[in-house]
Amino acid sequence: MTKSVYSFIRTELRTLQNMCEGDNELFLNQLANMIGKRDAEIEKLKMQISNDSWITNPDRQGGGGGWTADELDSNRGWK
Repeated sequence: MTKSVYSFIRTELRTLQNMCEGDNELFLNQLANMIGKRDAEIEKLKMQISNDSWITNPDRQGGGGGWTADELDSNRGWK
């Protein structure tokens, strides 16, 4: 048998399968719950990364667009 890089996960799945005592439907439901929770956590992390991106790299075009304060000043800037 070849060694899997996911041998720890394989062991967890085997343990879960044994806990289900041959009830394949229960095993599949438990597995689906595990995957669903993982996917929800990944989506939560992606959202956090996106939110953090706006904090560390704010939208410089917001508010007054790409205009500087001098350009917006009707007495000095671009007309």
